[in-house]
Amino acid sequence: MPASTPANYTEATRGYGARLILTPDIASAFAELDRLSKEGLVPIHPFDDPLIAAGQGTIGPTINGTTLTMTLRQALKTGQVNRVPVIAGVDRDENLIALPATAAQYTASVDAQYGKYAPQVLARYPLNRFDSPFIAFRTVAADSDTVCPALVTDQDLARWMPVYGYEIDNGDAPPASFEPANEPNGSYHVAAWFLNPVSPALDANQQVLQNQEVADVTTFARTGNPSAQNTPIWPAFNTSADVMSLAPGGDSQSMSIAQIEQAHNCGFWDGIAPRP
Repeated sequence: MPASTPANYTEATRGYGARLILTPDIASAFAELDRLSKEGLVPIHPFDDPLIAAGQGTIGPTINGTTLTMTLRQALKTGQVNRVPVIAGVDRDENLIALPATAAQYTASVDAQYGKYAPQVLARYPLNRFDSPFIAFRTVAADSDTVCPALVTDQDLARWMPVYGYEIDNGDAPPASFEPANEPNGSYHVAAWFLNPVSPALDANQQVLQNQEVADVTTFARTGNPSAQNTPIWPAFNTSADVMSLAPGGDSQSMSIAQIEQAHNCGFWDGIAPRP
């Protein structure tokens, strides 16, 4: 684990009887994982592993298939869900798959993740259109695995309940311990949901975003609608097909799903994605 991992995580890991190796950053942690696997240990990826993914309860029945008998997607398709107002969305640059640092690693990561579709993916996301292999794969992973599927989830939710969608467009969020320290992580996983006091303190632009989020979430909890005073109107996805682009510096604004679909190649990804 990176040395910056919160103490409650490291203590829990040791509590399970594990021998914990702390590294300077997440890239070093993955390098150590590779080294240990070459010594004969069986590596378990922290997120790109079928059992780990199933344990998150989004692509497989939660717990044991008895307590919750179907996946989230199946429940939304059949309507076997509670009808409550929902805020649902994703970060623009959320990458939960791989961290390539070279051109060869970028190609290998695309091949491993997309199989027979890899040539089409590489043609649509050529490396020479990005500053680095890391940014290239970050973009591919976010478009295919989080941003475009989030729109599908919003549409499924909207069949049964009021939905307020969002995309976090916070490209300069404070660094996180679970992201590579020296890479441009963009709007990474939970990059903007700073609903509690943050140390070190947020800068002025980030503070405006935190103020909006706290106001919107508390207003949503009280009324079922997140449009708070002194913040942009957050339209319901059901009637507008818009989502809220959450951005620092007072730049949050409503964005149509057509804009998101074009920016993230959702037509392409929807065309090759398996249907739930």
